[in-house]
Formats: sequence, C-alpha cells, structure tokens
Amino acid sequence: MNYLQLCQRVHDIAGFQGQFNSVSATGYQAVIVRAVQDAYEDIQRYRDDWDFLQKRKVVGVGPSQSVYTLADLGLENLQQYKYVNFNSRRMMEMEFETYQLYDFSNWSTHQPHYWSWEYATMDFYISPVGENYDIEINYIDELDTLSINTDTPRILSRHHQCIVYGALMKVGTYLGKMTLYDMYAIKYAEALGQLMRESNPPKRITKRPIA
Repeated sequence: MNYLQLCQRVHDIAGFQGQFNSVSATGYQAVIVRAVQDAYEDIQRYRDDWDFLQKRKVVGVGPSQSVYTLADLGLENLQQYKYVNFNSRRMMEMEFETYQLYDFSNWSTHQPHYWSWEYATMDFYISPVGENYDIEINYIDELDTLSINTDTPRILSRHHQCIVYGALMKVGTYLGKMTLYDMYAIKYAEALGQLMRESNPPKRITKRPIA
C-alpha cells in the first residue's frame, strides 16, 4: 500500500464517513495522515538495525587524506556507521578516542586496515593507505518518511498492516475510543513481532569458557 492507501484503510476501519482523496488533508483527516506517518516512524525507531534501513556504498580512499566528510564520501542522511569492508573482509573499527591517540607516523601497512568516525560531525577516519582503494561502507539510514500520495514504505508490503494497526491505536486515542485502541494494540503487537522475525537480523552469542 502507498501512503494514500494506508490512510484510506485507517479512515475506513475507524468508521469515518466520506471520501479520503489526498494526504494533503485538513481537519480530522489530517489527524489520520499524521497518525500513519507517526506509526511508520515508530516502527523504524523500534529497532536500530532493521534490514530495510541498512544501506551500503562503495567509496574510494587514497593516500592524500585520512579524514573524509559525508560530502567527500557522497553520502547523505547518514545516521550511524555499522561496519566497513575491504576486499570482502571486515575492517577493524577503532574507538574515536583511541584513534586520536594512535601514532600513525610510522604506519607501514598500505592497505585499509583501521577505521573510526566522529559522532558529532559524522566525519570518517581511516588509517593511512599507500594507494587508491575502494571500501564498502555499511550503515543505517535515517528514518524514511512518507510525503505524497504515492510514497510507499520500505517495509515489505505484507507488513504494511502493522502501520495501519499502529495508526488506528493513535486514532483511537484521539477519538477517545479505547475499545478501538485495545483491539488494534493486540493486532499491532502480533504484526510487529512477525516483522521482527522477518526483517531484524538475528543476534548470535559466542560462549567462551572461563579458565
């Protein structure tokens, strides 16, 4: 479903009369529009590593610099780095404070090895390289937003009902219909659980014996 269809679905289930023709709405229909957008953003905020928010980009690094801004990397709306690969292998992340203290003056490794980033500026730091290389930056994108009628959520279409249920909870609160809220709170919890099973990376824990 696109943005308009999501709003129409919420409009109909909530029992409103009349037609819902555009997300550029006023009055009570504007409440529905905002409820759908908020429900979609709430789902994205629920986990910080949803599959559908993960992005990757191949960028070039070279010996002329070791600090790269977002503009240098050609990245926009970067929320946080996850990991960086070189030649399909994971580069080692270094805490920014540690990176600042590390002495690279006698650095002899010419291939990309260590990387770090500064939270305040999102600048990307890399240990010195001897020539030009391509690295792959994997990161979590900022929240996806819905703006026009035809915008479609990044979530797989079979999970769009989760947005509808979340929006109905908000509309139920707005209308003071707690029965509506309670009914769709249960459905929302079930739908969110299913979405997590399909779109949230599994966590693996390695147990190490204590000597």
